[in-house]
Amino acid sequence: MKIYRIPKTAKLISILFLLIALSTVTGCMPGDGKHSAEKPAGFFWGLWHGLIALISLIWGIFADIHIYEIHNTGWWYDFGFCLTVGLGVYIGIAIILSIIVTILAIFCAIVDALFG
Repeated sequence: MKIYRIPKTAKLISILFLLIALSTVTGCMPGDGKHSAEKPAGFFWGLWHGLIALISLIWGIFADIHIYEIHNTGWWYDFGFCLTVGLGVYIGIAIILSIIVTILAIFCAIVDALFG
């Protein structure tokens, strides 16, 4: 079996891309002072904050960041937030189940090939 190694430039590009993505995401975290009672977060900000809720939760360990913007428009913000958090959970479960089914299919194929 031949082992392929990832080139150093690919590793560096991946790390650079990850750092750029993290800095972009952290610039739009809930509770960062961007929204106020005069300028509350709306539906689309709720969608975004729901999408990055897990990242916000982890980032909140190191900084004063929340997963939910307290200055929001009310029901529409909540709807957008819950919509993306809920979809994220369902998509995550679907991905995990598809991985399990794929692993079981490969295992069954190997067993069938060996013991036929």
